[in-house]
Amino acid sequence: MSRKALMLQLRIGTDADNGRLHCGFRITPRDGARSAQPAKLCSKGSSEASPPADAPELPAPYPIVASCPPPDCVNCGQGQARPPERRKPIVSPVSTRLLAVFPVALSAAIYLPVLDRYFSYDDFLHLYEIVGYGFPAFVFKPHGGHVLIPSNLAFLISFEGFGLDPRPYHALALLTHLTNVALMVGVLKGLTHRADVAAFGASLWGISPANMGSVGLFSAYGHVLAATGILWVLRDAACRRPGDPPLKARTLWRWYALLLLSGTSFGVGLGVATMFGAVLVLILSSPADRKRVAVPFATLMIVLPAIYLAGISTAEGESSKVANHLIFSMGFVFDVAAMTTYLIAWGIAGLLLGPLMAHGPNQFVWGPLAGEPIAAGGPVALATLALFSVFLLSAFVRARPNIRLQMVGCLLIVGVAYGLIALGRVEFYRLIDQPMVLAAIPMRYHYVGPMALTLTAGLAFAVHIGPETQERIRGRIAFFLWAPLAFVVYALTAPNTPSPIHAQTREAVRKVMDRVERSVRAQPVGSNVLIKNRPFPYLPPFDTFPGHAGIFLIAYPSNTLDGRRVYFVEESPEIHEAAAALPTPRASQLLIAP
Repeated sequence: MSRKALMLQLRIGTDADNGRLHCGFRITPRDGARSAQPAKLCSKGSSEASPPADAPELPAPYPIVASCPPPDCVNCGQGQARPPERRKPIVSPVSTRLLAVFPVALSAAIYLPVLDRYFSYDDFLHLYEIVGYGFPAFVFKPHGGHVLIPSNLAFLISFEGFGLDPRPYHALALLTHLTNVALMVGVLKGLTHRADVAAFGASLWGISPANMGSVGLFSAYGHVLAATGILWVLRDAACRRPGDPPLKARTLWRWYALLLLSGTSFGVGLGVATMFGAVLVLILSSPADRKRVAVPFATLMIVLPAIYLAGISTAEGESSKVANHLIFSMGFVFDVAAMTTYLIAWGIAGLLLGPLMAHGPNQFVWGPLAGEPIAAGGPVALATLALFSVFLLSAFVRARPNIRLQMVGCLLIVGVAYGLIALGRVEFYRLIDQPMVLAAIPMRYHYVGPMALTLTAGLAFAVHIGPETQERIRGRIAFFLWAPLAFVVYALTAPNTPSPIHAQTREAVRKVMDRVERSVRAQPVGSNVLIKNRPFPYLPPFDTFPGHAGIFLIAYPSNTLDGRRVYFVEESPEIHEAAAALPTPRASQLLIAP
């Protein structure tokens, strides 16, 4: 028989008793007329064995032209098993850790100039009320329709420890913001299962110029603190998987406490935390987890409004003010809807376009819109919202059912956060005849809203690009190339450095203190010092703030300075009446009539 008439057959099977792999071969004529000897099979520990009974019968002819030499068999070769060679992972654990650290480091670098800011706007009223109300009355005092228990406590502790040095206040706000960025990385990674998407999303939100409205104004610190509790709960919930052990009672208690913290820190936190039971049901992927949280967290819809109503009832006129806002605003549903839409549009435009949407008090500061009035950004914001909506809708159609529920949960946070701001502020803007496109631009409105928009965008983006694999590391490479570029662009263009108003306010406070100390030095020790009171221009027109006398109360711990008793001569009866209404007598003792 010629060599061309032969063919090689490979036969593989397993031993029914011990599961060992058998491999062998036999040579048969191509026409199947004659066959060689029965196949000799090899197995670990045995050089020759019969084929197993259940081995599959190979068809003839069987065009296999390969053999299994013993040295190359994983179960052969001197009776020693050799494991198959593993491919070295392309995705390095080091890069995964760096993806978690970079967003925090990038946000810290961009927002570090916040430490050079001074107090501004409502900060002075809060400092004055700390002196006038004391502890614990100030902690439970509402302001502007907000119950601010944790943030007021942080304000009071900071004032008692650091006085009029603004750096520790802003350092606390910055550290809280960086904590939120770290939590955002965890939430996005748990939702999308992609470390690169988590790094991109957390970085975009962490360095967004709009955050300066809350991070850089300590009287809005409650907005940052409210996000901390929300993100912490979301991080825990996003990392839950079907088949995980049941939620423990201590975990539920921790979530409840964090949501109480958020709900009593700021008005936006109140709205989001109140309905967070629905968010948890949408975010959690396990049906058992959903049942576990449904009833306990539904009680937040009773507990938090009760705390809020009790809080505003302690302030004279505060409850009627809130009621008038709600009644008046509910009659203008269209205006509330319009302001909510513009808030979402400005939020997503500021998040995605970054420095291009950065603006000062009256105009844009960089990019194609530089020098243009802020109203010119309205069409840009609406166009960005329209494109984002198309992107989101396409992802929603492609997504799995559980991802759709999570997207709805994140959008619920967006709607509640911005809708509550519109509901509470639309009356004020109607009274001053402010267009809704401009009513939505104050940066202090944009923190929790863009946070939830980031989560929604991350989910949608992950749906479009698919899961991350060892071979698909382009996203990681793109992030590490983008991060240095983003730092340069945002650091040079975003208005994170202190504006001139901060330097002017600092100088104005110094001049008041110099005036007081000159007047004190001009009088002998033991005498009374009479100083004519003047208004302090660098804050909103609060009727209750006593101008230079208020700065004196904040800057000095006593009405006696260097052995001289200080008095401020105030002509306004309203100022005297407001000082007399404070729980502590120091302000009323400082002011005297002419």
